[in-house]
Amino acid sequence: MRTLIIGGGIGALAAVAIGCFGDLNTQSDLDPPILQITAPQPEDTVGGLVIIQADAIDEFGVASVRFYIDGTLLSTDFVTPYQAVWNANGLSGEHVIKVEAKDETGNQSSQSIRVIVDVVRN
Repeated sequence: MRTLIIGGGIGALAAVAIGCFGDLNTQSDLDPPILQITAPQPEDTVGGLVIIQADAIDEFGVASVRFYIDGTLLSTDFVTPYQAVWNANGLSGEHVIKVEAKDETGNQSSQSIRVIVDVVRN
């Protein structure tokens, strides 16, 4: 805190505290969002329309959650509950679901899981 002394005539001084309440925006956000893919589960067998769900929280707010399939952006969600729908029809074999969360200050976190697409389920 700085103190500014203001003269106001003979013997009259006033002290004004500058920044006594601090800057409300001085807190640094160095922590990325906490992120967890909640559906499907790792190594699940899926097919057809697959609902991908994730939980993301951050003390300063989550700005966006992005969903990727095998490295290709599927969709971006800006509000909770964070989810995307993946059309796995016509696919088979192992695929990687990756979810990235970004907070309001630009910090990011990600989680990836592998799932198996079964042609019978399509």
